Amino acid sequence: MDVIVIGGGIVGVATAYQLRAAGHRVCVVERHATVAQGATYGHGGTVLPTPLDVWFGPTFMASRQGAKNGVISKTGFNGPARQFVKQLAALQEPEAFSRQYARLRPLIEASREAMADIEARFGLEFEQASGLLYLVRSEQEWQQTQTALDLLHQYEVPHHVLTPAECAAFEHSVRTEPEFAGGVLFDHERTANCPLFAKLIKQTLDTQGGVQFMLGCEVS
Repeated sequence: MDVIVIGGGIVGVATAYQLRAAGHRVCVVERHATVAQGATYGHGGTVLPTPLDVWFGPTFMASRQGAKNGVISKTGFNGPARQFVKQLAALQEPEAFSRQYARLRPLIEASREAMADIEARFGLEFEQASGLLYLVRSEQEWQQTQTALDLLHQYEVPHHVLTPAECAAFEHSVRTEPEFAGGVLFDHERTANCPLFAKLIKQTLDTQGGVQFMLGCEVS
């Protein structure tokens, strides 16, 4: 098939790679002068999701009044967006959270295998670093995170619960003042430079052929 991918962020570039690997001809249309200049450029650096990821964990939609919940309301925040926020809030319930993780886990594992294949195949270096540390600010956050911690034990996901001092020893940029409750360390998870990864995949696709990048082009 001939396929057009709109947007050259990490999703667009990865989609183009998989489509090309499946034998299709692909055209990626990107409004910026190069790939990975939009949301991908502001990526937090996590290579793959974990059970404590804020999008699916109970701490994302903090219920206590005045707490930051990760949702930024702007002018024009419409009905469908509010409905989406309500759906996210429903994931705070332990049973819903468990069901969601059970659905996501096969996707996470498939993504892990795809990443390993790409890295082994092309020898890409995109500032990978091992170890992912989640900080927990208060005892109340520990309670909110308990469902996720229970899941980690249930699914035998390797992790370590750390004291504040242990967090600071692992990551020297973490300050112990003001005080915080502790953290959760995932030894086997990684961080990396997402924009660099997207650009390296583009270079690989340019070399292989079969994918055309139309940069600086708006789509209407």
